[in-house]
Formats: sequence, structure tokens, C-alpha cells
Amino acid sequence: MNKPLIRFKGFKDEWKYVELGEVLKERKIRKKISEETPLLAFAAGQGVIDKSERKTNNRDFLTNDFDNKIYLLTKYDDIVYNPSNLKYGAIDRNKFGTGLISPIYVTLTTSENPKFIEQVVKSDDFKYEALKFEEGTVVKRQSVSTENLLKIKVGIPTKEEQDIIGDFLENIDNKIALLNKKIELLENIKIQQIEDLYENCDGDYIEIKNLIDEYNEKTTKNNEYTVLSSTNKGIFIQEEYFSKKTASVDTTGYKIVPKNYITYRSMSDTGSFTFNIQNMIDKGIVSPAYPVFNVKDKINKIYFLNYLNYSFEFKKQILSSVEGGTRFALSITKLGKFKIKIPDYNVQEKIANFIIIMDKKIELEKELVNYMILLKKGFMQNMFV
Repeated sequence: MNKPLIRFKGFKDEWKYVELGEVLKERKIRKKISEETPLLAFAAGQGVIDKSERKTNNRDFLTNDFDNKIYLLTKYDDIVYNPSNLKYGAIDRNKFGTGLISPIYVTLTTSENPKFIEQVVKSDDFKYEALKFEEGTVVKRQSVSTENLLKIKVGIPTKEEQDIIGDFLENIDNKIALLNKKIELLENIKIQQIEDLYENCDGDYIEIKNLIDEYNEKTTKNNEYTVLSSTNKGIFIQEEYFSKKTASVDTTGYKIVPKNYITYRSMSDTGSFTFNIQNMIDKGIVSPAYPVFNVKDKINKIYFLNYLNYSFEFKKQILSSVEGGTRFALSITKLGKFKIKIPDYNVQEKIANFIIIMDKKIELEKELVNYMILLKKGFMQNMFV
């Protein structure tokens, strides 16, 4: 039966199953840059945006002849997708307006409700079906052609029902976007306040090697403990974070990270390093290249960790220590030679308490975002056929 489990009042008609190509048509118009058609960008998670707002790798430097190059036209409410990055969610409705994007993308028009169609093509079920059509010998470069994408069958209700569903789900998306902006604002406030607190407190500058104890215990057999990943977003169980088994078959000789110990990835392309407390499990393991340590008594761990992660003064020390090469290496020996400001312990605690309060506020907002995402997913599973 082509009827969803949950419906808005007054709708009883069955949905029709059609190929996506019956409700989406490819827009193939190409133009040069002009005042009426400025150059825009398209990115997974951002959609169509002003090219200055692109967060991911901007490749404009590869093109010098902007005036004569021909780009793909897109208009407000078009569905745009990247055939090579569909697996990463690179499909979205154009909410920006008329402009030009790279011809590597595909732009599609519809006479149905664009908000509804957007929800269809961004759903997990649609992504699952679309990725069955991935083609290419190199996994990272596999793509879903427009021809195959438009063959996928989708459920379509009446225009009136599309309007209500599209508006309803867009409202949820807007609330999620507002919550994410609030999180970003809170994180920026936290970083600025931390920097001010560190800069204005009184204390002595002490070499880090005098503040920490390195921990060098390693596994003696394979799969002795759970493998962890220390990333710039925190510390995670590797299998869950990457949705795959650890790349190394044998984890013998991996560094053990007891609960409440600190670890970090010792190589960086940018000079930015993130130090994480392992507070997930009693004991986990990381690659032998990851240093592991704990702070000494009378050093507040929260104060210390956030100094390493957010102090501009500390980051300057790292950047000024570069010695050739294209990557930054930060061994624990090198880390130990840097100095950080250590105030009286009661001052460390006051700063740490502020950080804890801010982190709790941010975490509450993140939990609300996750709840809204799950709520929307539940609606979509029951409101679509």
C-alpha cells in the first residue's frame, strides 16, 4: 500500500511511485560570469553558497581565466548534487539564488514542491539506493551519474501534501540550523573568554616537561583493548568513528591510554594540534606514534588541557618551532620544552570551573540538536513511502 504511516489531517490518497526523472529535469545551461550570474560555490553540508563562505578546500587558485570560463547555471530551488561526493551528502536545494557553479556539478529543476523533493533526495533511504549506482575503479572517485540517479523510484503525493510536508520538515531543519549557530556562538565565546583569562592571570611560565608524566605502557598482544582515535573533534572509538575496523591488522605494541589520561596526534599539516582526555573507557589504545601522558599533582587538568588547545600564546610557540618540511611534528620531548603559564592552584580551579560550565552549556545544545535530528529521522521514516 502506497500510503505513509503518519499523515497530516485530510490526506488519504495513495502516493504514486515514479522514477525521479519524471519530477526532476537537468538544467544544462552554461554561461560566463556576469553581474546577473555571479560565481558561487557548492559544498556538502553547505549547499549553494557565496564562494567566500566555502569551508572545504577552495580550488579557485587552479583557475586563472575566470572571465572566459563557462560555468553551469543554477537558480533558486534547483536541486544540485556532486556525482562524486553523493556518498558524503553533497546534494541540496539551492537556497541562495541565481548564479554559476562548476560544471562538475549537476543542477536539476522540478515542477513539484522543491522543499519536498529536497527532503526525498537527502533522505537516508534515497542515499542508500543512489549509492548502488556508484561507478569507477578508484573507490574515492566513484560517482553516481545523472542518468542512474534519475532512474531511482520515489514516492510522490499530491502537491498539497507535498507543500505541508516540505514546510514542516523545513521548519525542523531551520531549528537545527539555529541551534548549530548557537553552539558556534557559545564555542567562540568560550575560546575568547579562555584566552582573556589565561592572558590576564598571574603566574610563572614553566616547561611542560615539569608538569606532566609520560605514560609508555603498550599492549603485549593483538586486540587487547579497544582502539581509539584522537581527533580535532575529540576522542572516539575508532570503529564507530570511521565505521570500519582499524587499518592495522595487529594492535600489538599500541600505546595504552588509561581513563583520564591525555593523548594527541603528533603530526599535523597545519600546525594545529588537539589534546584530548580519554574519558570513555577504563583503558583504550592508540597508535604507537601518539604520545600519552598525565599531569602532575597541583596541576588542574582542565586548565592545562584548555591552555594547550586554546591559548594563542602556546600556539605561537608551536608555529615558531617549525624546522623545514611541509608537516608539523610535535613529539612529547618537543612538547616538553614549551612553557605555559601556571597560576596558583585556586586560580587554575576558577578558570577550570568556568570552562566546565561553558562545556555543559554547549553539550546541552548539542544534545538538543541530536534529539531534533532523530525526531526528524523518525518523522521521515513514517511520513514517506
